[in-house]
Amino acid sequence: MQEFTLDEKRAAAWLARAVAQFEPRSAGETSQAPELELSASYDPHEDDGGATTYDIVAGAKASGLITGPGEIAFDYDDDSEGEIGYTWLVYLDGPGSLKLFTYYSKIRHLGGQEPGRGADAALAVLREAVSAGNQLLADLDGHIASRR
Repeated sequence: MQEFTLDEKRAAAWLARAVAQFEPRSAGETSQAPELELSASYDPHEDDGGATTYDIVAGAKASGLITGPGEIAFDYDDDSEGEIGYTWLVYLDGPGSLKLFTYYSKIRHLGGQEPGRGADAALAVLREAVSAGNQLLADLDGHIASRR
């Protein structure tokens, strides 16, 4: 099965451009809406509600920076006991639709233990998304092979 790939060079440039556009827009110096709202202080561990992280992953897919056999998505999970975490989802189309998802992980693990901030943190998140997506595909292949 085809794997997910990330064009890291283009992704790094896209994220850096988003950060550079964020400050002038937030200061009211420009009205041009950026493709992605990403501040230099973005920290995936502190992304309240996961909206920015979701936008980073969706924007990378829409911009052709992540390619593959389906769609990778981020799902922020705030359980009723105050524990915050996330899962990765892969949507595959074919003869029928299929949704795969990782186990729940605590938000402090998103992008690695020390993902940095801003564009560096966002790139770490994209790397994790692609890695998780490929692991889900490998798990599916293994499951199919074991059934034969």
